[in-house]
Amino acid sequence: MVFSQKSVSLVTIALLQTTNAEFQMSSIVSLVEKSLMVLNQTNLPLNRNLRTGQSISAQFQNLQQYGCWCYFDTFHGLGRGVPVDRFDIECMKLHHATTCIKEDSCDGQQDFTPVMSVGMDGKLAYDCTAANGGNACLEANCHAYTWFTKSILDIFLDPINGELPNYANKASLGFDSDTCHLNTVKKTIEDEFCCGAYAQNTKRPIRVPSGKNRQCCENSGTGEFVTYDPLISECCVSGEMMSPGSC
Repeated sequence: MVFSQKSVSLVTIALLQTTNAEFQMSSIVSLVEKSLMVLNQTNLPLNRNLRTGQSISAQFQNLQQYGCWCYFDTFHGLGRGVPVDRFDIECMKLHHATTCIKEDSCDGQQDFTPVMSVGMDGKLAYDCTAANGGNACLEANCHAYTWFTKSILDIFLDPINGELPNYANKASLGFDSDTCHLNTVKKTIEDEFCCGAYAQNTKRPIRVPSGKNRQCCENSGTGEFVTYDPLISECCVSGEMMSPGSC
């Protein structure tokens, strides 16, 4: 497997079913397969004629070293630049979340338990808090990987705009990763911290150049954020930016 090896226990709760099942899994690819299994067990029109779980699992594995950001496991940290497509955007979000998990001193390989459900619209939803005992690191790992799984599956299975990766963007097939490097003036980085929320898939590292003062101003409801200089602005509880003393 090209993704992080995880011994993951998945408790599957399909809202259209009356039975629960527990699966022992060893990788994110297994999470994909079990997600597809649950989707295929529903009778929703949206879920008919899905591509096979095996082929989609293979597509997940083949995303290793794809585009500018799909660098997993020991390749983590090589991602950079402008994403080449929708798959690469999701890889970038996973990269950012993984970086923040490390900055939070969490073990990105630690076992977690996602609880999965299928709504009446046929969309997958993952609960990362109910079964992880309040452990922030387990919840962070769960959010990062289940968001990635769900987002990639949404691209594959979109009945109108569904697509598969363009493997001309894969390094082993000739993609030039040098095109990912941005032609920007390099700055001395004095600090790095993370803003956003794992639960909303907005967590990402912020690099602060030397001589700059930055803090996070976050909307707790959406996970969206802006950075600001606390000497000239104030972050209100609502996540709105105001002049100092105006909140």
